[in-house]
Amino acid sequence: MLEIDSEERREILFLDNLNIITSKKESDAPGNSVGKSTLGRILDYLFDGSINPIYIDDEFQTPKQEIEQLFTNSKVYVSLEYLGLDNQYSVIKRRLSTDAELQSYILNGREVTSKEYISHIMGSIFNVYSAKPTIRKLAPKFFRTTQHRMTKTVNFDNGRNVSKSDINTVFLYLFNFNDTEILSKVHRLKTTIRGYERNLKAFNSVISQDKIVGSIFKIKREIAKLEKSLLSSEKGIDKLEIVSKINTIDDEQNSLSDEILSLDLKIKNIFKTNEILKNNEQHHLLDELQTIYEYASVKIESTLEDYQQALAFHEHLLSTKREFVSHGLDKLQEKYEKATVKFGQLKNQKQSLFDELKSKKKIEEISDTMK
Repeated sequence: MLEIDSEERREILFLDNLNIITSKKESDAPGNSVGKSTLGRILDYLFDGSINPIYIDDEFQTPKQEIEQLFTNSKVYVSLEYLGLDNQYSVIKRRLSTDAELQSYILNGREVTSKEYISHIMGSIFNVYSAKPTIRKLAPKFFRTTQHRMTKTVNFDNGRNVSKSDINTVFLYLFNFNDTEILSKVHRLKTTIRGYERNLKAFNSVISQDKIVGSIFKIKREIAKLEKSLLSSEKGIDKLEIVSKINTIDDEQNSLSDEILSLDLKIKNIFKTNEILKNNEQHHLLDELQTIYEYASVKIESTLEDYQQALAFHEHLLSTKREFVSHGLDKLQEKYEKATVKFGQLKNQKQSLFDELKSKKKIEEISDTMK
């Protein structure tokens, strides 16, 4: 049955035994282009075939525009109702569309997966419940829609995708071999045997070329030698031990770095304070000095007898403060110099360890050795 936009357009009734499609009896037409081939291609499509033969021109391999537009602009469905081997009527249905995603599978009025659709057909029509033979290997032998299928009884039309196993299973089935499940088992066994044969060939190759036990001991010795080479420096020192020493030096450097930064900050603060105090060595008016010391709650009226006494007292105070601030500066500078020298020594020591850690071989040579 053919449906276009939910409207039944054509229904063809198949009778038992032989059905012959011709032009109308009263027509003088020779019988060409009455749809014989198209009907066969549609039946093949219902059996999970390709839609291309229905709308692609055989000679030029280009789409027939009228049919392509029909499939694109309308919803076109074809269906087949048949009495299966289980004495149950089934209806299989698919949409004719150039878009593969729209070529749905409908079984007895409900949309199903292609696997369920094909499984139902294989069981109800072909009485096949195994993986082999497949529907696309059987269908071309029943729907002979092309010249190749009509004239070639033994050869398959898609020879590129056909294996020896496919040919064996299909023709055993055609010659009424019913136990198709055993064909699938035979196929799996053959695949497994071929895998074992490949492994055995490789294994025999190893045995024939070298003694396995001797090869294992030889490889172990080479691995041990390689590990020793990779983990030892040019002077024979364990590289892991060198890495441990580098880590220890890193810890010392981190500690020294904190100490150097702290000493540097203290020294800079002393110089900065002295600079500020030196800049404050300037003459002040008596009223200004009076205001400064009153703010500090210091009673010095008797001391400031005159302007010169106040300046002398102020300068003495600044000098005393500079001396207090600068106390221990030389020791800080000495510690800073020692820490800086020690940091440089650790840096040189670590660099020498890194040089020792470098391999005498290039990376490419080591890679070749590993392989």
